[in-house]
Parts: sequence; structure tokens; C-alpha cells
Amino acid sequence: MTKEERAETWFRGIQDSELISIEEKMDICDKAAREMMTEFFWMSALGCISLLVMCGKMIFDFIVGLINYISGENAGKNYYIGIVYIGVVIVFLVIIYPLISAILDKNKYIKSEAEKIIKAIEKNKANEKYSEDFYNNMEEGYLQFDNFNFKLAIIQELMYDINVLQPEFDIYEFAKEYKGEEIDTESETVIEPALEYFKNLQIPKSLAKEVGSFYMDGGNEVYMNIIPLWDGEDGYFDLNDVSLTELRQFPNLTEATILTDDFDKIKKIFDAAGIKVELL
Repeated sequence: MTKEERAETWFRGIQDSELISIEEKMDICDKAAREMMTEFFWMSALGCISLLVMCGKMIFDFIVGLINYISGENAGKNYYIGIVYIGVVIVFLVIIYPLISAILDKNKYIKSEAEKIIKAIEKNKANEKYSEDFYNNMEEGYLQFDNFNFKLAIIQELMYDINVLQPEFDIYEFAKEYKGEEIDTESETVIEPALEYFKNLQIPKSLAKEVGSFYMDGGNEVYMNIIPLWDGEDGYFDLNDVSLTELRQFPNLTEATILTDDFDKIKKIFDAAGIKVELL
């Protein structure tokens, strides 16, 4: 049986498994097979140890009886019946039970991993409120974002790294001109007016082609202008959600380095968009 055939067989009966690529199925099956073999080995070893502890003498009798049988020595009928019973117990504890348990856990693992991937795919579809045609025909001509932390990563690239999105926001200049309550530019928490500025900032679609990569780092200027003394430890700006529709607005985006605590999920979305992604 090839890996592809094994993957299709093991995923048979799992609802919506057709949404999962064959490569992902094979990867999950490889991991499941390794776990199954490891579990079988340890449970089989545990069965052997349990047998030796509980009925050590009977095990040796079984071995002696087996040798007698092979050598043709005479023994009573009841003796051989007892040997058969012991043999059945040994086979069950050492082979059958570990094998059944390993198979059941393998199936449970595959189902669990499949459900995670399917849920991520369905959530991504649900988040894609706008189609590419909608973006291409928008009268206002601005980029659209479903996830704010992704927008911040793009702002960092356009405004602070390649300097094509102007004017460059500076929290100290902003605080001087702000007409509301005084802004603490040494804040360790979110400065709400600055956060609102970036939320309301519109980015022309014409700048999308300028983004070839982006790099999320705890010291990025865009973060320091929202939380000036942010230490990068709380994951506030982590990219834990992004949609294919957002990514596909950037035709020249080929690679990214991100902050996230759910890299496997995000990587699948970037992979689907053909973008190389790494975890910082």
C-alpha cells in the first residue's frame, strides 16, 4: 500500500476530509503511524512485565510445556489445556490488546487532527467577506483588512521600512497636536488615540505591489507608537488570524516573518497563498 492509498484509507469516514490536501493527510498518517508503533511497543512491554509479576511461574510452565510439546514428550490432556489458556492470555495481553488500543488511538488522533484543519479552513472561508472581484472593483481603491494585526504588519513595511506610506506617524508629534486628554508617551499600555489612528488609516491599493515581504518584530516602530514601552511579552500584536483574501491583495508578497502563538494554523494559510512564512 502506498502512502497515498494509506492516507485515503485512514481518512475514510471522516466528515469533510476531502477539504484536506493529500500531502497533509500523508503527514498526519506518518505521525499517527509512529505514535501507533510506539504505543504498541510500550503496551506490549507493559503486558510482558505484568504477566511476569502476576504469574511468573505459570509463564515458565507454559514455556516448558511448549518445549515438551515440540519435543514430543508426553503430558496429560489437562496440562495441555492449561497451557492453551495461558497462551491465549499471553497473546491477548502482549499482542491483541496493545494492537487494538494502538489502532483506536491512531484513529482518534487522525480524527482530531483532521477536525483542526477542517475547522481552520472553514473559519478562513467565513472570514473572507470580500472576493477578489470585489476588491478589484472597489470605487474608493483602498486595501481591506479583516485582521488588524495583519494591517499593522503591512503598515510597518509601507510606512517605516520602505517609506512609501506617508505621512509617517510619530507618537511624540501626535501627542503634541492631540486636542483630547494628555497622552502619556511613556505608556506601557495601549494609547487608544494612536490605536484608533491606525485602525482608521486607509491604505491605497496602489501600494499593495510595493510589499514584497514583511517582518514582525517586537521592536517595530508601529508597535512602539501604540505602546511606547511595550516589552513584546504579552502577544498583543501576534498574528493569530489572517485570511487568504487579505494576503491575495499583495501580488508581490513572497515571504514573511511573523509573531504568532498558532504558527501551524497561520502557515497553512500562507502556504495556500504561495507565501513563504517563518516564525520569529
